[in-house]
Order: sequence, then C-alpha cells, then structure tokens
Amino acid sequence: MKRERKRIKKKSAAVLASVCMVSLILGTVFSCLYVFGYVSPENSIHVTEKNTVNYRLHYTDSEHFDLSGYFGPSDERSHFLLGYTDYIEILNSYTADFDKKMSVSYDYKAVKTLVIRYMKANGNAENPVVMTKEYPLDASSGQDMTDQLSFTNNLYRVDLRPFQETYLGFVMEESERISVGIQPEQKLLFSAELQIDFIYTLKNSAYKMDETITRGLIIPISDEVYSISFTGTQAVAYDVPERSINMPALPTALSLSAGFILMGVGLAYGLHALFGSDGSFRAEVNKIIRRYNDDVVLTSSSANLDQCERIAVVKFKELLKISINLSKPITCYQDMQTEEALFFILCDGYVYEYKVTRLDR
Repeated sequence: MKRERKRIKKKSAAVLASVCMVSLILGTVFSCLYVFGYVSPENSIHVTEKNTVNYRLHYTDSEHFDLSGYFGPSDERSHFLLGYTDYIEILNSYTADFDKKMSVSYDYKAVKTLVIRYMKANGNAENPVVMTKEYPLDASSGQDMTDQLSFTNNLYRVDLRPFQETYLGFVMEESERISVGIQPEQKLLFSAELQIDFIYTLKNSAYKMDETITRGLIIPISDEVYSISFTGTQAVAYDVPERSINMPALPTALSLSAGFILMGVGLAYGLHALFGSDGSFRAEVNKIIRRYNDDVVLTSSSANLDQCERIAVVKFKELLKISINLSKPITCYQDMQTEEALFFILCDGYVYEYKVTRLDR
C-alpha cells in the first residue's frame, strides 16, 4: 500500500512537471508575441529614394575657349582637357518619400577619395588599387517624424590640382624607392582617379529599416584627356514591413509575471519530487562507497539478522570506528525496491548498523 502511494505520488509529480514545462514554453512564446508585437506583411510602408548628382566643369582663362559658361553632362562634349580644367562644381540633391509619416534617423556624408592604380596588371581585367586616401567633404545626421526627407541643391567646389600633386608625389617617391630616374612616360605605370560619393542612410528600428543609397562621380586625373562618369544608384524604391507594438497594461503584466512565477514553482516542485530525494539518497550511498572503498564489502543478498541484537549508529564514521576496533569489515546491502541501504558489522551475535534511506520515507 505504501509502495503504491509512492508510485502515485511520483506519477503525479511527473504530470505536474510536464504541465508546468509546456505552460512555461507556450506562455513565453505568446508573451513575446504580445509584448514585442508582430510583423504583418500586408501592412508596409513604401519608400522611394532619389540621389541626384550633377556637375559644372569650368575651364581656366584661355583664348581657345569661351568662358561665358561651363560644361555639364547635357553638353555634347564628353571629354575634357585636364590642363585647362580650373575647378568643378558638383550639385547633389536627395529626397526620400514615405507613404505615411514615420520616425526616421538619417546619416549623410560626402567624401572625396583619391585612388591610385597600378597600370600593369599582368592580364587582369582590372588594374589593382595600390593606394587610397579619403578626404571628408560634408556630413550631417538627425532624426525627424515626417513623410518626406529632402536635401536639395548641395553645391560643392572641387579643385583637382591638390590631388594631382599628391599623385605625382607618390609616383616620384615610388621611382626613388626603386632607384630609377624619373621619366615622363613613367607616370603611365600608375593611374589616378578622384571618386566623389554622396551617401545617405535611413534607419528605423521599429520597422527594421537600414537602407543606404550611394551616388557619385569618377574623375580621372592622370591623363590629359579625360571624361567624367557616374557611379552608384540614382533612385530606388522598396517596401518596409510594418511592425505593430502592443505593450501590455500594468495589471496584465503583473498577472503574466505571477503566472510565470507559479509555473516555475510548480516545475521546481515536480522535478524535485521526481529526482531530488532519490538523487540525494543515491549520492549519499555512492559517496560512502567511493570514499571508504577499502573498508566496505558490497553484497547482493540480504543477511538474516533477525536473531541478532541490533545496535544502530547515527553516523557512518561511528560505524567505521567500530570496524577498526573490532577488526571486522563493513558490509553494504542496497535494496532498490525499498530504496534503502544498510551498512552493518556482524560480531558475536551483535549487529552494528547504519541506514541510508530516502528523505521522504
């Protein structure tokens, strides 16, 4: 009867632990969905970005050219003379349109990058880059609640001469390094270009938006005759999934917390009822056997001790002292059904014994 009650108790503990575990998992999933919201692909924000770059190329004073105007991308002229180039004005405009108002963080930077390449690439498709040097041109950042961001008519004046001087200085140093006299044609071993990039980044953590668009120019500065080319993307459109944030009210949050605490307590109790006391019983027995292996003899059959006078000791160390004094071994018998271990010494009709049992028996 007692064994049946223990079996029922153990089965109930297993059921309780399983229910609490499943409840904790489901509760955690639904709470995360409730607290942190959900992503609905049907609700999205449409974003359109335009990053426009244009230029005005001005020549120096010369009898060969009319200086009343400037050259631009719309002119028929596609090639220019580096020696006659005075400066270049670069215009940049950027707009971002959203189909509804949203909080947007933006970062903007304009950079000039001098790129020097080695011209003899041994048959490679592209000449390898041997040096780059970046020069900041402009930068700004901020945050706004809006349905449109706009930065129009940013005008920058760029003089090519300082970059040419840096390029020629590099060629001269390289020539001196290899101990070869500089020759005019040696400049052809390296090419140089000035890259000017306008970079815009939009961010919104609630909508998981982190988008960057770059538009720029490449201006060769190592050849007398050159042309200006555009790089990057001028326009882009995309959809950002909308995330709805549903924060729970205080009573709901407290109820969820209390429910998690109760389920945790139930889970801990169930696991302890399943494994806790049984684990401590086996641990105590195994600890004694390992520590006093030379003093304990294990037996698989129970001894008939009913005719002996039984003397119980409280601690195993007391039994160990008796064993030493009487020069008798300690015998250990474990009954797995009753979950009981008996350490005993048999001597002249007396039995000195120390028992280890489950704590809940």
